[in-house]
Amino acid sequence: MEQPIMAREANNAAKFAFLYLLSLVSLVFVSTSVGMVIFQIINKFITDPIHTEAFEQGALKYAVAALIIASPIYFLTVRHINQSLVSGKLEMQAAIRRWLTYLILLIVSVVMIGWLIGTLTSYMNGDLTAKFGLKALASLLIAGVIGGYYWYDIRREKVESDDKTAMWYGYSSSALVVVALVLAIIYAGSPGEARDRRTDELLLGRFDVIDSAINSYYMENGKMPSDLDTLVKEKRITDEKQLTDPVSGEKIVYKPGKDKLYELCATFRRGNKEEDLNRYYSSRWPHDAGNQCLTQRLSALPDGKTIVPAEPKPAPVR
Repeated sequence: MEQPIMAREANNAAKFAFLYLLSLVSLVFVSTSVGMVIFQIINKFITDPIHTEAFEQGALKYAVAALIIASPIYFLTVRHINQSLVSGKLEMQAAIRRWLTYLILLIVSVVMIGWLIGTLTSYMNGDLTAKFGLKALASLLIAGVIGGYYWYDIRREKVESDDKTAMWYGYSSSALVVVALVLAIIYAGSPGEARDRRTDELLLGRFDVIDSAINSYYMENGKMPSDLDTLVKEKRITDEKQLTDPVSGEKIVYKPGKDKLYELCATFRRGNKEEDLNRYYSSRWPHDAGNQCLTQRLSALPDGKTIVPAEPKPAPVR
């Protein structure tokens, strides 16, 4: 039995409302991810020693994931909508199309205005003029491509399969997404590299635990422990796993020295001197790849059995 006309129209309205809203959500992910990639590339190559906004690989990894998932959804959804306009399944003057197209324009405008406000705020806080200009230009470029397409779409009277303007917008936006994705993959690093860095950071976290225990022992005894097992016996370190590499299980080597100096030795997967990924570890425990012995100076003061406040920790000895 044939479905009544009103029921078919209601079903079509619901279907295209879903498609337009899905395209809106995926578009937000795609546009913000492209902007994120451009901003991080600018941060990487235009450094500012007095500004805290630094290059972040984590942001690029999020952008890679978002672009891989969201961009196919967006382009396929828009393609399906255009095919429906060409075939007549969706009327050009349908209320659902006009309302949701203007909604997309509104949301994208709000996002881009937020970007421009944040970029201008960074500039007023002392960001470099070059960084401000490039980020503002990137925001305007993304907003121009998106806004230009939807403004053109809402004003055209008919949709043809060989519409040159729509094809230009499609190719240019696809190229922008592909370039952003390739750059993000290049500069985000591989999952293996990320795992190595994470493992090294866990290892350095255990260095911190050992350093704190050695300082505590020195404050109470006026001397450094002869070995790390002493710290375990006195329960200054409650878990012996804190004395080993978190993955390989290799023991961390401790070498007490003179003048409140000591060394902790372990094997690192990657160096951290050239990469500003974790500022604390790269300044506190700078190291190269391979087996490294990192020298540190105690910050504790001996005073018999009395624990006194520690003096500020000096910079690591290199």
